[in-house]
Amino acid sequence: MNQHLQQHQQRKDALISLLNRSKEYFHAIGEDGKVSSLNQFVTDLTNGDFSIVIVGEFSAGKSTFLNAVMGDRYLPSFTSETTATINYIKHPTKSPNGHTLQIDYKNPTTPTKYGEATKQEIAQNVSTLGGEQVVQDIESVTLYLDSPLLKQGITLVDSPGLNGIAKGHAEVTERQIERSHACVYMFAASQPGSKSDFETLAKLSERFDNIFLVLNQIDKIKKSEETVESVVERLRENYLSFFPDHKMPEIYPIAAYPALVARTKEQLEYPDNSMQKDHDSEARAKFLQLSRIETLESRLWKFITDGEKTIQELLAPAEMMHHELAKRSAFIKETIQKLEDAQDAEEINERIQSVEGDIDAIRQQLEQQKGTIRLEVKELVADLENDVKARIEALRIKLGSKINTFNDLDHLQVQIERINKQVNRECEELVSELDEDFTTSIRKKIKSKYKEIAIVANDKFEQTGVQANSVRNLVFEVNTDMNVDMDQYEKEKKKLEEKISSLRQKSEGVELKRLEARKIQKEMETLDEELLKIQNEEMVKMQMLGARPTVERYEKKDYREKKRGGVFGGIGNFLFGANTEVYEFTEYDDTAQVQYDKERVSLREDIQKRQNRVDDVKKALRSKNHTDQDVFDLEMQQIRQLEERIQKERERYIEEYSDKIQKEQQTVLTNIRYEFEDYISSVGKEILKTVRANIKEKEDTITNVIVSTLEEQFEKQSQEKKSELQQLIDILQSGETERAAKREELKEEQNQLKEIAKDVNQFISEIQSIQVNVIEQAAKQTTFI
Repeated sequence: MNQHLQQHQQRKDALISLLNRSKEYFHAIGEDGKVSSLNQFVTDLTNGDFSIVIVGEFSAGKSTFLNAVMGDRYLPSFTSETTATINYIKHPTKSPNGHTLQIDYKNPTTPTKYGEATKQEIAQNVSTLGGEQVVQDIESVTLYLDSPLLKQGITLVDSPGLNGIAKGHAEVTERQIERSHACVYMFAASQPGSKSDFETLAKLSERFDNIFLVLNQIDKIKKSEETVESVVERLRENYLSFFPDHKMPEIYPIAAYPALVARTKEQLEYPDNSMQKDHDSEARAKFLQLSRIETLESRLWKFITDGEKTIQELLAPAEMMHHELAKRSAFIKETIQKLEDAQDAEEINERIQSVEGDIDAIRQQLEQQKGTIRLEVKELVADLENDVKARIEALRIKLGSKINTFNDLDHLQVQIERINKQVNRECEELVSELDEDFTTSIRKKIKSKYKEIAIVANDKFEQTGVQANSVRNLVFEVNTDMNVDMDQYEKEKKKLEEKISSLRQKSEGVELKRLEARKIQKEMETLDEELLKIQNEEMVKMQMLGARPTVERYEKKDYREKKRGGVFGGIGNFLFGANTEVYEFTEYDDTAQVQYDKERVSLREDIQKRQNRVDDVKKALRSKNHTDQDVFDLEMQQIRQLEERIQKERERYIEEYSDKIQKEQQTVLTNIRYEFEDYISSVGKEILKTVRANIKEKEDTITNVIVSTLEEQFEKQSQEKKSELQQLIDILQSGETERAAKREELKEEQNQLKEIAKDVNQFISEIQSIQVNVIEQAAKQTTFI
């Protein structure tokens, strides 16, 4: 068990033990009324839970968060459906009949429905999946789930949000926040706060001190783009930029889904698209650390166990015991004294008469209180009516200033439709706020002036279930017709505008031709540049070929055999072979010269082809462009002069009608303003009528509740005085022996009472020594883990 919850449980057990001891004590002395009151405290403490209300859009991951704090996937998550009812999630031991699903309806004659909390039943009765009937018919759904957290005395409340789809959801949720020990307002990290979220939070923060801001789904923040802390700071800056004068509650960044993966018995995939489901203990510990949910939970548990609401819940029964024990102690002391002084019968008779006078005084005081209560409630009603009139006047000025800015009849109807919606919305909000203000004023009055009956009276008032009536919708309709022949005006104006349009089209045509001519000229210039480039390339390449090679000349020798003549010469040729003779000659090679000539011819042919292609393109462009730029300029000048003349004619024509139209328009707008004043006056009367009807019903109900509660209190006081009276009579009629025995009995009771009172006082001191935990309101928060 969490240390904060464990410590609170110990305090609660100690208080219940004290209550039981006090019950036994008062039961022994016959004070059954006090026994009943103490027994109710025991029942409330035994059955009482810490309630935490969760507020936020369905995309913020509320269901996942609820599952994560409960430790397993108990609730289905809705991906496209929103919560449509107030849903209480409790432990099965709280179920009145063992069923796990309880549905209570708005119609008090419709019996409560019980069943089993299957996913299908939950979806059909909790979300918009069940259709509009769910919103219209169901007041709340209670789920009894076997979660370790719920077993520790936590009740989770899942709300439809303050922008709920059903009328009255905001009021229900606000009341739930007021009753709860803590509220978690949840944002999604992908969209950390909208203007409507901030407006809602600003309103709530002014009224409630139990709201934690939670930024969920921080595991989906792209680390390459931003950090968790930067998103938190962005949420803070956005809030403070909208409302720089408002206090900023603590913000806790968490990732509910990895926390659920770490805690659930199921095998859930994480991270996304990893297909990894079989996580070992080390991985689960890592996911839990990543989620940061333990930081939030520790802070939440400390707040609800050491918060003002919880401390008051512990102090109230203890202070009640202290009060009753002190009264009894004073009575015992006084009675012992009376028994010791009982010899004086005349004095006892005087005391009897005094007590009888006290009883009469109590009756008179009750009657006076009844009259005072009625006057006080009527004073609150009068104050509220003055407030109503002041707010209606403020609304009239606010909307009147808006209607005075309207000067365009063409868009006036759209603006009027917006005003109608705004008026209806503000009327609803005003009536609701005034009704809530009246109820709050009554509660404060009861709490400050009638402290002893405050709890009982407020509980009774809650049980009355008085519903506020809605203000009747009034629609503002206007007539924007003017006494001007606008058809003829529009017809003539249209003719002139058509002429101007035709000239502009002609001008555009000429401009296009001029642009085309400029484009052709530009292309011609580009081609000339290309020709020059080709010529330069020819020159460069010719230079690269160099001078024409010369014919190569080679001097060569050749050896020839020369035979000897005659007989001896033949013999010599046979024996020694023929004689060798050297022959010299010249050889010529023009290969390089031929190759050079070929390359030069090829280069000239290639250059000529490129020049011919460029010349062909230039020839084609010349055939397209026959008009000089000066001709285009002259034509454009003539068109513009004609367009200017027609434009002046149009302006003169419009000017002829402008004064008349302006006067007629002002007349229409003035009439609309007068009509709007009458409309706002009617709206104000309707608001006042509705508020008066609501307050009248509440006035009677509240007065009756306070009076009946006071009557019960005075009846108890009368009974106590009658008991005291009877005791005095008994003392007067008793003998010395009986009085002595009674004194000993009372002294023994006094000792017993002192022991209980000592422990009660010690408990009160311990509780009062607890430093009340509050949600910090800081302009800057830098530590998140």
